[in-house]
Amino acid sequence: MRKDLFDELAASVKEMKAIQAGRARPGRVARAEEAVRTSTPDVAALRARFKLSQAKFAVLLGISVDTLQNWE
Repeated sequence: MRKDLFDELAASVKEMKAIQAGRARPGRVARAEEAVRTSTPDVAALRARFKLSQAKFAVLLGISVDTLQNWE
């Protein structure tokens, strides 16, 4: 693993532990049940709510950008 990626991962783990211990607050909190309240979610609105590009949102969902664009 590249040192810069390892350092970023280590910093993330330290931040997670601080949040869990109550020494830090999370930058954001997301709950799926709040984001999707209808049987047919508005995918574009959901993505916009989390301020993610189509490319980043597609990666998080494990789908192609083309599939996301079809959903939107």
